[in-house]
Amino acid sequence: MHADFDFGLLYDMTGGDAQIVSNLLVVIKKNLIEYPSAIKQFFDNNDLEIMCKQAHKFKSSIAYLGFDKFSESLSQIELSLEENKPAEQIAAAINQMERYAKETLQEVEEELVRLATMG
Repeated sequence: MHADFDFGLLYDMTGGDAQIVSNLLVVIKKNLIEYPSAIKQFFDNNDLEIMCKQAHKFKSSIAYLGFDKFSESLSQIELSLEENKPAEQIAAAINQMERYAKETLQEVEEELVRLATMG
């Protein structure tokens, strides 16, 4: 497991119910696949307002994973319009978010396999 990762909050919130955790992880996995490409596409189309809203929604959906660096990269994207950040800085934050999303997706998939072998 990645050193910055902690599924503990997710297990605490669900009372340790493996089925509920598994169901939530399936939703998170879907978000990890869909949101990064949508955010990148909105940036590429210069639709920064929607990009920021998508980053906020995505940040909320991964909050239970305890990966603070990932949440911070999404906060940088979310606030980019408000803080009038240059395009290069936004692109760098998006690239970082995409890397974290790939790492997170791998962790989520591994946890789903682990849960499946428990049941």
